[in-house]
Amino acid sequence: MLTVKGSGDKMQAVRNYIELGRTYNDKAEIKSGLNAGDKIITTGFQGLNDNDFIKL
Repeated sequence: MLTVKGSGDKMQAVRNYIELGRTYNDKAEIKSGLNAGDKIITTGFQGLNDNDFIKL
């Protein structure tokens, strides 16, 4: 999963390894690997690599 690190002109995509728990329909429990307030990249992540600079 890719999240955002930094702010302003210095935002980067960062790869996070997560542990999934239960899933139901289109929802999934994240057991570890994310912190409250992390911004998850959900669109355009296919072309991103770890530490690529991004613009929101």
